[in-house]
Amino acid sequence: MVFFRLSILESPFSVLDGWLQTSTLALVLAMSLVASGRSAQETPRREFQLLGIPDPTIIHADDGSGYYIVCSGKGIPIWHSRDLRQWTQVGRVFAEDVPSWARDKIPDSRGVWAPDIKQVNGKFYVYYSVSTLGRQRSVIGLAVNTSLNPSDPDYRWEDRGLILQSDPETSTFNAIDPALLVDDDGDTFLFWGSYWDGIKAGRVDAKSGRLVSPPAEATAVARRSKNAARAIEGAYVIKRNEVYYLFVSWDHCFADKPGDISYKVMVGRSKKPLGPYVDRLGKPMTEGGGELVVMGGQRWRGPGHNSLLQTPSQDWLVHHVIDANRPCAGRLLQIRPLSWRDGWPVAGDPLGSPAKNPATAPDARVVGRWDHVVDGHKHYDIFLEANGLISGTPGRAHWQLDHDTLLLKWESPKAPGGFWIDQVKLDATSRRYAGGNGNGTVIRGRKRDVEHRGDAE
Repeated sequence: MVFFRLSILESPFSVLDGWLQTSTLALVLAMSLVASGRSAQETPRREFQLLGIPDPTIIHADDGSGYYIVCSGKGIPIWHSRDLRQWTQVGRVFAEDVPSWARDKIPDSRGVWAPDIKQVNGKFYVYYSVSTLGRQRSVIGLAVNTSLNPSDPDYRWEDRGLILQSDPETSTFNAIDPALLVDDDGDTFLFWGSYWDGIKAGRVDAKSGRLVSPPAEATAVARRSKNAARAIEGAYVIKRNEVYYLFVSWDHCFADKPGDISYKVMVGRSKKPLGPYVDRLGKPMTEGGGELVVMGGQRWRGPGHNSLLQTPSQDWLVHHVIDANRPCAGRLLQIRPLSWRDGWPVAGDPLGSPAKNPATAPDARVVGRWDHVVDGHKHYDIFLEANGLISGTPGRAHWQLDHDTLLLKWESPKAPGGFWIDQVKLDATSRRYAGGNGNGTVIRGRKRDVEHRGDAE
């Protein structure tokens, strides 16, 4: 797992701790109202709140009480809404910041990561993970409740403890980011993993919530390609029209500078819950395949770690994002309507955005996903980010556009001036570029995504 240090924060949870306090929430919302020239009384009831809710997983309660989100944070914060726009924290799963059994195994842990909530046989299962940045020693646990409504007399969280764990000596995977799939026939499957050997999955006994087979026998369902960055995590699986969709997050959720964050949501599909999952071109997700769902723009950076809400009238993509206008606010909740085109998901503009989607990227001709081809046969799956970075590669790289001349700069201590540079001509009509590098090697590229849906302000 290759995490970048947050220079503006002590840790991801230092931001969350403040955001999850009512007083801080009130202050931030008040500041937003002042900036927009409104008083609290004048605020439209259905105006979407920008709240610090990292790694959000959403569910609709069948008792009519509304929508609930659980997210990363101390004790697993629980948020409630009746309209998907106004959210209120209604408690947390654990009174402790970290369950004692998990803290014993991960002594440096300061909060709970990336929970997932599903309803199984009339009960609500919350799988959660505990780890520390950049380390493979991690655990996944399970908490269960019969209700999500704190006013229900039967509301009580039962911690069932350890489900699986990973360590550098014996594991090829990292035991974080759990996600449960409940199939139509009641079969259940747990997906998990981050970096290392990618995303794993295994069948679960629905009654106990535990894996049927040892984690070492789990099925590999997604990883990055050999010539790409290893960054993959945040699995989430749904079933639609007899097809299974595996959503994952690629690239980096944290960075030295907020503007360098490159998180994005990818997806593949399969006819079976354990795969193989493939993209539109038929490339397996275990070989780096995946279709782009949403990536960052000028303002909204690093959309990722998504969940999905499926309703009879509308599907919703729920994820966190960094606001480049106020990065210290942390990872904010964003909800987008999700439509379907030719059997693939298409993310719309986030709730709270204007009707129109202005082109806020420095050059919409360039920003997006590219098939970068070196010497006619070496293919690289790269993303030209709105902030001038190139993501998807193991090293650091940048792009620069001057009229129709595109410079792709690859950092290397062996290169003159610290960069190997590809100079290519951009043909916006055909969505291609062609040129060469300083060694005379032919460089070509073809843009793959239709629209990256990064910004809607």
